[in-house]
Amino acid sequence: MRLKFAAQIKNAIYVSAAISIALFIFTLIALIWIQPEVPIFYSLALPSQHLAQKYWLLLFPIISTVITTSHALITKILSNLDKLVLDLFSWSTVFVQILLSLSLLRVIIIIS
Repeated sequence: MRLKFAAQIKNAIYVSAAISIALFIFTLIALIWIQPEVPIFYSLALPSQHLAQKYWLLLFPIISTVITTSHALITKILSNLDKLVLDLFSWSTVFVQILLSLSLLRVIIIIS
């Protein structure tokens, strides 16, 4: 099934997909050199609950990919809406991707 989008929406989807791919690559590279346990849940109350296995870092790119895919499908399904609404929705996807990227970067910075 080939999805057709307006140029502005297509650009947002491409940027979001590029961020998802970059997150996967960055996470796979990080998994090679980071310690076995990472502080992903550093906002929990008990310090003993802060650490998790390093493979939990894969959660960030997986969530990113799910968000990109689902938002692209939602945008296609709701293509009869106003163009401005679709633009805002598609660019909010990019904003969420950037927040996920910054969260992953924060965890990596805490480790190093």
